[in-house]
Amino acid sequence: MPIDITENHMAKQQEATQKTLAADAPQPDQPVAATPAVKPRGIPKRVMYIGPTIVENGRVFTHGQIFSNGLPDYWMEKAAAEPEFRQLLVAVDRVGKSLADMRDTNSMLAQAGRKILADSRRRIRKAREGKK
Repeated sequence: MPIDITENHMAKQQEATQKTLAADAPQPDQPVAATPAVKPRGIPKRVMYIGPTIVENGRVFTHGQIFSNGLPDYWMEKAAAEPEFRQLLVAVDRVGKSLADMRDTNSMLAQAGRKILADSRRRIRKAREGKK
């Protein structure tokens, strides 16, 4: 079947595109929903932290810690600030596979764990040097 490239066809396509764009645009009388300041995407409600245990700003992030009703605020802030940390918060139903992936030194999860640990050690060294 030949493609219709006439002006009439082009005009119909352009009109359809404009209608779609107009329908998707926010209407002036609709209120804009406020978004929370810290809300990292992709974190399920029941999660387990599979990264290394670290202490940061007096807060402890413990390997194997499970959250069944969302994350505390300081965990949410850490997850929003560091994508590697977010990767180490896995759904409880995927913990077995994720821990197996952690044993593969080339996996993204293992690399994220090493980066979190290295950053934590760097912060500790920096804090110790600042006290001298």
